[in-house]
Amino acid sequence: MHRSAEYSWTLSTGRRRITRTSVLWTLVASISVPATSLTASAAMGQPVWGARIVDQGTFSSLVTSRGSLYAVRYAASGPLERGTQVVRLDPHSGKIVALSVVLPGLYAPVFAGKTLWLSGVTYYSKNARHVGPPVLDELNPLTLKKEKGVRTNHLGQVSLLGTAEGTLWEISRGEYSCTLRCINPSNGLIVSTDQTKFVKEPCEGSVFNTSGKDLYVAINATTRTNAAIYELNGQRGALIARSTIPNVANFTSMAATSKNLWIAGGDPGSQGFLLDMTTAPLKLVAESSFLKGDQGGAKLGPKGYQLPTFGQFPVVNFSSNRIWVASDGGVACLFPGSKNALAHAEQKYAPIITSSFVVAGRSTWAIANFGSPGNGIVRLSPSSPCTPQ
Repeated sequence: MHRSAEYSWTLSTGRRRITRTSVLWTLVASISVPATSLTASAAMGQPVWGARIVDQGTFSSLVTSRGSLYAVRYAASGPLERGTQVVRLDPHSGKIVALSVVLPGLYAPVFAGKTLWLSGVTYYSKNARHVGPPVLDELNPLTLKKEKGVRTNHLGQVSLLGTAEGTLWEISRGEYSCTLRCINPSNGLIVSTDQTKFVKEPCEGSVFNTSGKDLYVAINATTRTNAAIYELNGQRGALIARSTIPNVANFTSMAATSKNLWIAGGDPGSQGFLLDMTTAPLKLVAESSFLKGDQGGAKLGPKGYQLPTFGQFPVVNFSSNRIWVASDGGVACLFPGSKNALAHAEQKYAPIITSSFVVAGRSTWAIANFGSPGNGIVRLSPSSPCTPQ
């Protein structure tokens, strides 16, 4: 978890406590922070999809770009975010080939064109009680040396989103606000402020679709019945469409293709869910089975498909023409436009796959966070429907 979170149950970091309305995950899809599982056992046995740890440690936000893998590595002890670093890995062996200096409070690595950016903070105190203001850091993609740092005037939780075409957005999450600003990737300075005025609630998730043309933002419903989903022009930030979904949980993980938007989430200690929305129109068409009829679940009609149920903290992402879902319980892969899982399995043995499925060539990677033993970047051998062809 990150600097603005306050938890009602204890993470393995042992630092904070979280409430129902607080942030559960960072705003890039792919994050995972180690938690005590309610559904999985760390006993010895065969892990799902042959998960094997290649790099020991606590990681988050594994991505692939420019022929390499990138991730954020946390400190080995103490406040984990105080010692965050970026790592670059060989996509075939998983070996770490470059490591940045310590940059506290880092979020996911983001590429905007050829530039590599991350959001972090200027400092993090030893007791984790004091955190500096947000800062945007640009790193050299090969050496991971810091090339520039730009202070942002936001006091909330800041994350970045980028596209291969060179678009870079900064999203700031306040207690009752969500602000979107366009950033110049060549210098990290603000180009324009948001053109869309969101409802006065915190943002809980955001993602570009695979073409980089459209941007989706989810707004939490702390005072309303339904959560809001915004579809925006990815270059200008102008509103394209707006819809709602049942406010069944805090969700922050999203993946989008040209035709579908996937949302995963779940409250601490509860089952995780998966939602599928079409993008034209922006409409809910499938949901995890346990949601139907629960808290006003969507009326999908007689042909509505029911998606699998997952463990707490499910994370959804897109890689190699597959939608992947990880959690501290179930994992699954689906075709982007399908309402049925190609493969779904319940995890019983560590390492437990918790986030960031990435296919690089014929190798499949992910992150495992389940306390000791079992933390690290893992190589996988998924079921045949999910195996890269």
